[in-house]
Amino acid sequence: MVSVLWICGPPGVGKTVVGWEVHRRNGGAYVDVDQLGICYPDPDDDPGRYRMKARNLAAVVAGARASGVRSLVVSGVADPNGAAPIPGATLTVCRLRADREVLRERYLGRGMRPEQLDHVLREADELDARAIGDVCVDTTGLSVAEVADRVERAAGDWAGPERVLWFCGTTGVGKSVVGFAVYLRLLGTGVRAGFVDAGQLGFGMEQARADNLAAVWRTYREAGARVLVVVGPYADVFPGATVYRLEASRADLVERIRRRGRGEGWPEPGDPLAGRSEEELDRVVEEAVAQAWRLRGIGTAVNTSGRTAEEVAASLVP
Repeated sequence: MVSVLWICGPPGVGKTVVGWEVHRRNGGAYVDVDQLGICYPDPDDDPGRYRMKARNLAAVVAGARASGVRSLVVSGVADPNGAAPIPGATLTVCRLRADREVLRERYLGRGMRPEQLDHVLREADELDARAIGDVCVDTTGLSVAEVADRVERAAGDWAGPERVLWFCGTTGVGKSVVGFAVYLRLLGTGVRAGFVDAGQLGFGMEQARADNLAAVWRTYREAGARVLVVVGPYADVFPGATVYRLEASRADLVERIRRRGRGEGWPEPGDPLAGRSEEELDRVVEEAVAQAWRLRGIGTAVNTSGRTAEEVAASLVP
């Protein structure tokens, strides 16, 4: 499903600038619905071209879904009779409004035709009277950023709930490379996401790691991230996190650990396996196998044997 946030309201209220700002913060796709109905004169059976726009919007949503895009911001005038359901989408309609005098100033300030002003004000009054939309945000006296803040609060988790994906597992199983491949796939779907290696934040102290992870996620969320990808030793830091425990055959662990010993693969700062002798690496393999046994029961097992990181990521983020 594609999560669609439709920002509507009377002409001059700021639908386009606010819609673009919300899109900029959340990622995904954006379309101005007016661009989907520039076909004149109006059909006799579709005054306002609302059905035309709805049909084109449904096609845009289908294309977004096929491309892996999970969220779409739409700005523009909505059908006063209510927005029609969009196949393959969950729709949240947010109506913007403004006091009549403010709306008058904005409309005329855009160089629009003064003779249409009375019609615009009547339309605004009708939208208010009919309470069009799932939520309504008053834009009077607010900046674009402030309105976008209120839209995001009012619309809630329209773009999908925030998620933490945690990739853990034994030494050499490929936590970092798989986690980063998942992160890149998320970005490719238009989701704003963050990535962090938990092993780089602990300084040998579990509480420090937990505190630092929470601080990093808080910063990413404030920047608009919806998903956090964590790699490294698992700890119960984020309630509700989706935890993936990566597994691999002994043969795969031997190959991957020896590659790290040669300085190949994921460029981990200060990799403790780099430059180790074959005897030392053999002992690391034995400990990794034993550690994998101890980690059983944590999260959802994901078999990485014989698979590239990209193949594993594709199985988790279609």
